[in-house]
Amino acid sequence: MRKNARMILLVMVALAAYALIAKHFRIFPFYQLKAVKLYLLPTHGADYDQRLKAFTVCRSCDYTIVMVGDSLTAHGDWASLFPSLKIANRGISGDDTDGTVRRMDGIFNTGARQAFIMLGINDFYEEKEVDEVLKNYREIIAELLRKNIKIVIQSTLYVSREDARLRPKITALNAQLQALADSDERIDFIDLNRVLSRNGHIKPEFTVDGLHLNQAGYTAWACYLRKKGYLAMPAKRALPAYCSGDI
Repeated sequence: MRKNARMILLVMVALAAYALIAKHFRIFPFYQLKAVKLYLLPTHGADYDQRLKAFTVCRSCDYTIVMVGDSLTAHGDWASLFPSLKIANRGISGDDTDGTVRRMDGIFNTGARQAFIMLGINDFYEEKEVDEVLKNYREIIAELLRKNIKIVIQSTLYVSREDARLRPKITALNAQLQALADSDERIDFIDLNRVLSRNGHIKPEFTVDGLHLNQAGYTAWACYLRKKGYLAMPAKRALPAYCSGDI
């Protein structure tokens, strides 16, 4: 009996140790368990619902630009980065393309005539395929075009080396989005990975955790939009040094 108890204890310890290793290095069965969790539990929590409700309150807004996306968009202080522009932040942490399809009214009611979109990374964490994400993207774009809203698709950002398995899907989606923009003059595509990533991975100096951006990352993002002629920024003297160079 004691021998069996010791054996069970050793097995439990070994499993616990392997679970910690799997979580740290994201090896089997990390993603399999994550997929099961996403299937069994709601993806969006109370914070998502509260932010979604707040968006519906804006009945007669008068913004010129709307930023659409997930936490990468939501955490951006766009009003400070572009103080001369009226920008609505319609990013929600944890959102994916399915969620955005369902909340288009909260985007339309901003009154914005130009939309900057970045989505996809949460879809891939949910184990969705590129075709499914692209299908949702097409639906989002079609809805925006029906409202005569100019669209700027921003590339889905790469993540850290620890999540390198997502790189092929990110690359494939961005290629498809680029092709989509090339086929319609009402759609532009801007590759933010040119400044925020290197060799298929987000630059360490621009991220807090391998996924989300720090302040330097958001400033580099804003600088790149400015340099490409999409959005105005304050005078160069107010910008960090790398914003006045070639990026």
